[in-house]
Amino acid sequence: RAQVPDDHGRTAYRAADQYWFGSQLVAAPILRPGSRAAGRAARKVWLPPGQWTGFFTGRTYAGGAWIRVQAGLEDIPVFARPGAIVPLAGPDGRGGLDNPDLLDVYLFPGADGTFELYEDDGLTTRYQQGAHAVTRMDLVRQPGCLTFRLHPVEGDRSLLPAVRRYTLHMRGT
Repeated sequence: RAQVPDDHGRTAYRAADQYWFGSQLVAAPILRPGSRAAGRAARKVWLPPGQWTGFFTGRTYAGGAWIRVQAGLEDIPVFARPGAIVPLAGPDGRGGLDNPDLLDVYLFPGADGTFELYEDDGLTTRYQQGAHAVTRMDLVRQPGCLTFRLHPVEGDRSLLPAVRRYTLHMRGT
């Protein structure tokens, strides 16, 4: 059961081992040993006011409170705000410099959201002369409907793969 503090700001400062990852995610690494036998660890996490969804679990939480979470010893608990759009390189594109031909896009319903995916060659400073591409993504709530919009690429399309596939993942639904 979460306890709601009287002063959110003062309480948030006590969560010194957590951090914002961008503007839509809060990460709370496991910093203490857990149970090797169970392969899990637990920790208390401060979530700012509002609704939050576990990135990997899809479980929703009321923010403005401390919560207790469990995670695998190799995992980092991450929480997303409603409306968050998080594109990640697919399994074949992790760790390379090339812009991925598969994107896993994680969507967190509950609010409208926008994300602009910025891509360049990853090697040079040509982006300073305009050699970059931006793909805008929108999540729009309508009565009884949630719409994901993928806008046409703006900028230097030669930086992107000839064909790109998207896999959409809904969380917290």
